[in-house]
Amino acid sequence: MKRRDTRSTWIGHRTIILVRSTGLVPTEDRIESLWQKLKSWARQSSLPNDSLAYLQNDSEVKFQIALERGRGQTGEEVRLSKDTKVAIAILNWNGARLTERCIDALKNSDYGPLEVIVVDNGSTDGSANSIAERYPEVTLIRNSTNLGFAEGSNQAIRYAMEKDAGYILLLNNDAMVGQKTISRLVETARAHGNKVAVSPKIYNGFEQTRLWFVYGKVNLWAGVFSNPAYNAPATAGFDLVLPMEYVVGCCVLIPRAVIRAVGGFDERFFAYCEDLDWSLRARQAGFSLVCDTRAELWHYVSSTGARNPAKVRYLMTRNHLWTMRRHATTCQFAVFALVFYPARCLLRLAKAIKHTQWECIPAEIHGALDGFLDPVSSGQPVFAVPARDEEGD
Repeated sequence: MKRRDTRSTWIGHRTIILVRSTGLVPTEDRIESLWQKLKSWARQSSLPNDSLAYLQNDSEVKFQIALERGRGQTGEEVRLSKDTKVAIAILNWNGARLTERCIDALKNSDYGPLEVIVVDNGSTDGSANSIAERYPEVTLIRNSTNLGFAEGSNQAIRYAMEKDAGYILLLNNDAMVGQKTISRLVETARAHGNKVAVSPKIYNGFEQTRLWFVYGKVNLWAGVFSNPAYNAPATAGFDLVLPMEYVVGCCVLIPRAVIRAVGGFDERFFAYCEDLDWSLRARQAGFSLVCDTRAELWHYVSSTGARNPAKVRYLMTRNHLWTMRRHATTCQFAVFALVFYPARCLLRLAKAIKHTQWECIPAEIHGALDGFLDPVSSGQPVFAVPARDEEGD
């Protein structure tokens, strides 16, 4: 691989300055025009052709052009400084080894300042004490019982907002960030005027040649919330800044202003689909969801749900229906409930029978009854954070 030299860097700076000076979202024709002007500059400066050819294929320069497109779309000036604090919210439940590995990876991050907040959800294996002893610099919030992903995450978000964090990074304890993951997520958020939630490209930690999540798609007619890149080859090509329709709570960077407007997770969900519900609320509030595919994360998917498959089945069924009732139109929900849901329900029951998970059958039925019949709010934020008039928001 060729090393970028100072001449290529100089040309790259010229590129970004020219893109910014247009004041408009660059079209493909305009991008081609930029390269033609760069060639002219290169000839005038007696730069070798290979410098320009290398730069034209340089993903970092192309990414900067994509960022300028995002800046043009928002029309907002970015006011958070590059050294704005990022608070990292990690939930722990009887998983000291995973959580410690997650924190160790954060220590290699090239971004600062960081504040790590671990919420221990009533662990019984001594993991809270282990984390406190090994990482005295980490803020540890101890719960006497398991409050679930939604409420536990909200605890960390509240704390981070009170401590004036500019960004909150929700991070699973079974995931590991790369050295540049956080800095790239922040860079993308800033380029979009901090009116966006940003997630990285997520690999399957156990099979790193495969992807786990890149972007989510939503179909409210069929009630399908898909993950098109799941198990795709890690070499699959994607745009450098990729819009999406929902993010996953495994890893997502949320600017303070977005939290203030949207709020946190619906705590009644406990776990599962709370990130989907939040994503739809964020989009309804006018915010965007994107993936920065330069930022990388490795997810070592844990088997927490396997400890109680009946509870998982109940929560997933109920919360999926709550999400549909909250966000689908009347017509969309009617089509889903009459056509698509019965087929999905039968498939789940058949799967439970096939795997002799007899306890999942009543759990599926119970989840369906509560999902269809329980009152569902209109999706307002669960909590209101202090609306301080700050320079950083």
